[in-house]
Amino acid sequence: MSAPHRDIDPATELTPDTAHPAGAAALLRTTAEVRARAHALLARARRGESKWFRIGDDAALEDTARTVAEVTRDRYPWGPIPYHSRWRHFEAGGVDRLKQLDDLLGADVHERERARARIDLVLVSVLLDAGAGADWHYTESASGQRFTRSEGLGVASFHAFTSGLFSSDP
Repeated sequence: MSAPHRDIDPATELTPDTAHPAGAAALLRTTAEVRARAHALLARARRGESKWFRIGDDAALEDTARTVAEVTRDRYPWGPIPYHSRWRHFEAGGVDRLKQLDDLLGADVHERERARARIDLVLVSVLLDAGAGADWHYTESASGQRFTRSEGLGVASFHAFTSGLFSSDP
C-alpha cells in the first residue's frame, strides 16, 4: 500500500539548516537568496554606502538597456542568442568538431567511453583557456579559417586533443 499523499511546503521542508556551514552555503546558492542579496547590495549602492559599486541615474540604465537591445537585434536578427560555451567554441566557423571527435572514436566505442572522451576534451580545453588576448590567433590547417580569443583556443585545443598531445597513450 502506498503512503498517503501530502503536500510539501517548500518554505519549511526544503529550507537548508543554516545552523551548519553546509546548510548556510546551500542557502546562499538558492535563487531566492541570491536575489535577496543582490537587492540588498543594490540598495546599499543606491544609498552611496558601497565601497565597490556606484549607481548612476536611471536614464543611463535605460540608455544602456536600449543599446544592448539594439546590438542584440543587429547581431542576432533570427532570435535566440547562441550560448557562449566551450561546446559552441568547438563549432566555430560552422564546423561540427564534436562529430569529428565521434568519427575519430569510431562507431564501436561505447557511449560511456564517448562521454569520457568529451569530458576530457572539455576539461583540458577550459583549463587551457586563460584568455588569449586580442592579438593571438589560431589558423586551422584543414579549413584555413582564422580564429581568435575563446573560439581560437577552443579550436586549437580540440586539434591538440585529437592529435593525442595531452595523452599518455596517444
